[in-house]
Amino acid sequence: MIQWFLLAAVGLIATAFLIARDVAVFSAEKAVEFVYNLEGETTKSESYEAAEQACSEGRYLDAIELMKAYFAANPRDVFAARRVAEIYEKDLQNFSAAAMEYEDILRLPLPAVRWSWMAIHLCNIYTGKLNNQDRALELLQQIVIEHPQTPAGKKARERLEMLGYEIEIVDEPDAAPEPGSGAMPKGFKPRS
Repeated sequence: MIQWFLLAAVGLIATAFLIARDVAVFSAEKAVEFVYNLEGETTKSESYEAAEQACSEGRYLDAIELMKAYFAANPRDVFAARRVAEIYEKDLQNFSAAAMEYEDILRLPLPAVRWSWMAIHLCNIYTGKLNNQDRALELLQQIVIEHPQTPAGKKARERLEMLGYEIEIVDEPDAAPEPGSGAMPKGFKPRS
């Protein structure tokens, strides 16, 4: 009888451990989703909906104002900040304002993949609409240095190679060059 009791106790403890583990994993995933809204999902609040409604009615400046107010109240909803940049870029064709909004987004603590794709998009604006090749080059270099393992890091490396830059690993610690000075950062050299 003692053996059956011990066997039941071990089974009960094992079952409790497995259930506790599942609950902890589920809770952790939900907490991360809540804190870092990584999927670009919005919490369909009235203020967000009002901003989208204003945008759909063609009141883009009102939409930007409402979206910025929503983002100020919900600073973890990065999608709202990106939506402001999209309105400037696509609806108002104000590429300077869009670039400034994307620059602000890049200062936020984003996952590497999302940050690097935002930076690639900003590079496209700089090279295509604003003719600011220097800033685009700086961003491409930053992507390759800080996030080389991401798909955007691979794309940035390919773009730099198309522009004639070779990327090599340099072991000596050099001081970072001043932006716009023309000096290449650690790991880069002009193709000969």
